[in-house]
Formats: sequence, structure tokens, C-alpha cells
Amino acid sequence: MSPSFIGGGCHDSAGSKPTDYNRLADQARIAPPFDLNEERIHIDVQKALGVSVHSFHRSAAGTSTCHTRPMPIHLIRHGEVSNPHGLVYADIPGFILSAKGRRQATAAGEYLAADPPRMIVCSPLDRAVETSERIARITGSDVVADPRLTEWAVTVRWRGAAWADLPTVYPGELEAYLDDPRTIEFSPESINELADRFAEAVTEWSARTNGDIAFVSHEDPIHAAYLRLVDLSPVRFHENKPGHCTVLTLQPGESAWHTAARWDPPQ
Repeated sequence: MSPSFIGGGCHDSAGSKPTDYNRLADQARIAPPFDLNEERIHIDVQKALGVSVHSFHRSAAGTSTCHTRPMPIHLIRHGEVSNPHGLVYADIPGFILSAKGRRQATAAGEYLAADPPRMIVCSPLDRAVETSERIARITGSDVVADPRLTEWAVTVRWRGAAWADLPTVYPGELEAYLDDPRTIEFSPESINELADRFAEAVTEWSARTNGDIAFVSHEDPIHAAYLRLVDLSPVRFHENKPGHCTVLTLQPGESAWHTAARWDPPQ
């Protein structure tokens, strides 16, 4: 599935047929956490405008220039989710931010507002989309969903089960995941494949976007991508993971990215 544009300042041209945003959301497999028509979220800007807005930047002089030099990026985990039953929600629609998660997303937006990212690229899952939109309301950034930022497939295997029941429902699997996720053969996706797809998205978006980019995703995808980008081994994968709405800012280097800053929202 190709990336889908879901927010920003682009509007339908005068006299054109109104875009059915709810239908486009269904096509993008995004379960909207709020009324898409009310929020005027543009799911597919390329279809609406007939052009790609991702490859070129319109300069002040009116000429289009392609951007190739990597700019700083921000890796952001989504805000806390409302999950009273402690389920593995994985890719299940309808899991949106809790009140605390909404505050975290707002705080992240306020933190980024001093030097706002031009683009926010997010996982298409509800919690990441909502986090991105709440940040974008403050920063004015465009938002686009990219399926390469979705949740790790190992959690999709466990979807719907309570975390507390995993040792009974899937004997030995949670323990293996916590011991060394590099060696879990039952997962439909390896940790290297997870890092590969996320790093590929970072490389492509960095080359085609004129400005800083924020990537909003999930705990394990964010951490796997971070370790890959800064060239660290995932041998101790569960150490120093990002909290909800933690912002990791990376600067491009000669052979790898390096950490420029880490920000955590107030608790």
C-alpha cells in the first residue's frame, strides 16, 4: 500500500467534486478516531490534486526544486492509548488515545513548534494518526500515513489477547520476546525486517522532503529503527525504549545518524 496523505493545507479546487474523506479513509485502512469530514483531513492529496506533492518543494520564486540532502528527523512514539482491559491491540481499529495520551501529543506538538517539521509521516493505525494530527494542529505540518511505519507483526500474532494471558495462550512466546527478540522464530516478521522497512521509509522521505520530518510510530518499530539508523546492535533491545510521545531527534552523519536530542513529555 502506498503512502496516503491525511492532513495539511491542501484543498479541493473550486468546482471539483467533493472528496469522500470517509471512503478514502476506508481505502487507506485507517479507522478514523474522529469525524474526518469535520476535521477536513485530506486522505489522498495526489488523487485530489492530480499531482505528487512529495517529490518537489515550491520555492518562494515559484520554481520547483527536488530535495536530496537529508535533514534532521524526529522519531516519535504515539501517545498513551485507552486500553482498560490490557489487551494486545496490535492493528485492531478503535484504540485511540487516552486523556493522558492526548495531553502527551499536545505537549510534543508544543515542543516541536519552535522548529516545526515540514512533514509528519505516521503509521496508519489509529493511535499514531491521532497523535500526528494533534501534533500537526500546533506545528502546521502536513501529515501522511506510510504502512512501513505500522506495528511489528509479532504483536499482530497476539492481537486481542490480554497481555497477562499471553503465557497461557501462547506458551513461551512472550518469554522469548522479552529474552531476545532477535531469535523469535514464531514471529511472521523478524526484527531485522522491521528495521529494514522503517529505515527504508526514513531514507525515502528524507530524500524527497525539503525540511525536517517527524516519524510517528510504535514502541518497537521506533526502537528498531533508531538502533538501525544510529548503527547500534539490538542485542539489548528492551533497554532505553521510547516512552509515549518521546521525541528522538537525529542528525545525519557521514555513515550513520547520530542522536541530537531526546525529549520526554511531562508525566
